[in-house]
Amino acid sequence: MRSVGGSPGFSVVLTRDYERIEADTNLGVQWYAQVAARYQICSDEGLCEFALQLASNPHRLLRLPNPILDPFLREIDEKIALLRGARLLTLLTATKNHSSADGAFPRWV
Repeated sequence: MRSVGGSPGFSVVLTRDYERIEADTNLGVQWYAQVAARYQICSDEGLCEFALQLASNPHRLLRLPNPILDPFLREIDEKIALLRGARLLTLLTATKNHSSADGAFPRWV
């Protein structure tokens, strides 16, 4: 959990409450954005959603045109704890749902 970076509380809350990300995609993104803002990782909900998508379904992002994708990639590079937190959520969810047939974690609607 220490490798996530940022405040230690950030990864602790993600590990404790990661199941909230699966309950509802929109609410899960909002929850992640609120946690990231609370621990001063990121206050941009759009970037939080991008981090979750990049961590769990990077192949889907290839469909985005470069003028949209490039700024997000530059910004996420500056907020690596945000991406690491999203990846932690992805791995925790994948571990819980190791028998999932679709392989997408968290499940995006």
